[in-house]
Amino acid sequence: ELEGFIITHFDNDHSGGAVNIKKNVKIDHVYINSWADKTKTSKSIYTYLKSHKTIPVEIPSNGEIIYKEGNLQIKTLRCNLKGKHEDNDNSIMTIVSDHKFDELFMADAGVRAFNLVKNEIPKNVEILKVGHHGAKNVADKAMLKRLSPTFAIVSTGQNNYGHPNPYTMYTLTKFCKKVFRTDYDNSIKIVEHDNKYQAFAFSD
Repeated sequence: ELEGFIITHFDNDHSGGAVNIKKNVKIDHVYINSWADKTKTSKSIYTYLKSHKTIPVEIPSNGEIIYKEGNLQIKTLRCNLKGKHEDNDNSIMTIVSDHKFDELFMADAGVRAFNLVKNEIPKNVEILKVGHHGAKNVADKAMLKRLSPTFAIVSTGQNNYGHPNPYTMYTLTKFCKKVFRTDYDNSIKIVEHDNKYQAFAFSD
């Protein structure tokens, strides 16, 4: 059972398995970034959600706290930009906080989206999940100085787009204690307890 299921946006590599998960896992609440997407993936998700009206569906607002339990808090961030080709920056970004420990998940959003929502983000975060597989313009010096992340995680694999971008990786290594890449490190596990945290890579 999942209390919440966040579909950050409707690119197939971020939401392609959503319907299968919903069919096999009890989900209490679904969060999406739009009801207006026109992709094949989004249409199949919309059809499923509309045919299962017992699952509450919400487009969260920027800065909305969608879950809270003790010191644990999950907050969503959204830009809601208008026009074509804004899907990446309109991703639902997420902050997971436990007292003074903060993780920022950028989905496919980049520097422009960050600058639009940064007032909702803590002055520094311990973990940064980098946007859009480490592509160009997903992190810059000003953003990383503002966030001061200890660990950065780049989710990437074999692709035809040149991800991650070399300059992005160079910038991350200058401002982060450690940068993890899923194509090198496989799964990344973050363990946090009593304001102490560790990162583990599962390399071959």
